[in-house]
Amino acid sequence: MRHKPASVDDQVHALAVYKQLFKMTSTSVLFAVVTFVGLMTNWNAECQEPAAVLSVHYLFEEEQPIGTVVGNVVNDAGLAELYDADTFHRLTYRLLKQLPNNPFSVDRETGMIRVDGRVDREDLCSPEDLADEGGVCDVQLDVVVQPLPFFRIIRVTVTVTDVNDHAPSFADGQILLSVPESTAVGSTLLVPEASDRDSLEFGVQSYDLVTDSDRFMLTASESPDGEGFSAQLILTKPLDREVVDSYRLQIVAVDGGVPPRSGTVDVRVVVEDVNDNSPAFDHDSYEASLPEDVEVGTTFVRVHAADADDGPSGEVVYSLSGARRLPFDVNNATGDVYVSGVVDHEARRVYRLTVRARDRGSPPSRPASVQLTVHVVDLNDNAPTIAVDTLSSTPGVAEIAEGSAVGSFVAHLSVFDADMGSNGRFTCELREEGEERPRFTLTPMIGGDDGEFQIRTSTELDHERQYRHELTVVCRSVGRLVIIIIIIMQRLTRHVSVIRMTNHRRIRIAGWCL
Repeated sequence: MRHKPASVDDQVHALAVYKQLFKMTSTSVLFAVVTFVGLMTNWNAECQEPAAVLSVHYLFEEEQPIGTVVGNVVNDAGLAELYDADTFHRLTYRLLKQLPNNPFSVDRETGMIRVDGRVDREDLCSPEDLADEGGVCDVQLDVVVQPLPFFRIIRVTVTVTDVNDHAPSFADGQILLSVPESTAVGSTLLVPEASDRDSLEFGVQSYDLVTDSDRFMLTASESPDGEGFSAQLILTKPLDREVVDSYRLQIVAVDGGVPPRSGTVDVRVVVEDVNDNSPAFDHDSYEASLPEDVEVGTTFVRVHAADADDGPSGEVVYSLSGARRLPFDVNNATGDVYVSGVVDHEARRVYRLTVRARDRGSPPSRPASVQLTVHVVDLNDNAPTIAVDTLSSTPGVAEIAEGSAVGSFVAHLSVFDADMGSNGRFTCELREEGEERPRFTLTPMIGGDDGEFQIRTSTELDHERQYRHELTVVCRSVGRLVIIIIIIMQRLTRHVSVIRMTNHRRIRIAGWCL
């Protein structure tokens, strides 16, 4: 069925999320200049009517081999019903933007989406994203239908489902527990908790104890947050250092897969001679908050444990479990916990640390442990990134004719800020140099909340009267400023010249085509 030609305004309206990401610097102020040269064309004559963005949803299991078909967007979006036969066979397809580490590709001729790299659910979606979305990992792909007169966007959502592709693991392969021989039967010994990157269904479900001794028993209980299980090692019979001075155990964490996967940690329990008192912390737990730009070496909390013994047996020494892999450490004499590396809210929002305290007795008493929860506070430390697209058949070339209708499309802008909450909000405005009456407008798209903007003409353009127009787009977020200068020129045989503004100096990176 043949569709009637659509106006330029209607076609522009259909370009809801069309964009192509530019590589931008990470500085707080960003500049880019784009020069457009209009072509005297009448490309609107054969355009199809614009249509709403189509949506297609696929469920796809992770870890499938490269080349595996996800789906055919042409068939699943019903494109054959939207175009006549001649037009349908002329259509081609591509991804609107290439996301970092995107494991999917679309066939240009058939519209078939296939696996083009490793599909690992835990790499595609961060633990924070999975927690926010209830464990659902969605990958968004926008497929563009071309050529331009028949432009259409198909929004594809691929929900990546989990398989048991990760085994449980412990932070350390071996741990040492020092236990006084006077430890009471029924006492609980601290052991590390295993982690599993898979979903709760395939996460850690149980623990087993492998040992030749009858002095210990392992129990497992659901974690307080309901996300997994934690193990506890319980002393079942008295210890006698003069009979046995150490024990070797192995704790096995088992996940919920079929068949299950497992991870182990070797535990060496050293029986120490009696030291009557052990350190005791002043609080059951500690909590602190840090801005993500905190300087290395900053002390942010002090933990304290007291030991009633005299002399070396009453002197407390502090340590931080897993400090080699954490951006934190503790002063072993004072209990001051300080920053030893870079922290980034976008990489990790919360750290749960275990601080241990032991005395200097010979042998030392049973160590004490306390949990320290550190919250990393988000700051406006990310400069926005901006993508500019002219929707031309030639990258970086704008096609606009003298006398184009009011409302004609000029450029598409996408603004994105990686910061969270209010730090990621921004406003944009369009300025025209030396214009008494505005000739262009900057309008938000899709409600204006997703950073998509378009520049359109607000009056007819006359090449003989003025062939060069300089526009400035100013976007502001909290403490950040982004400026884009767009120079539009009308001439048949001239192509775009793109100039990037850095420290207010212009650097020409593409010349005129005469």
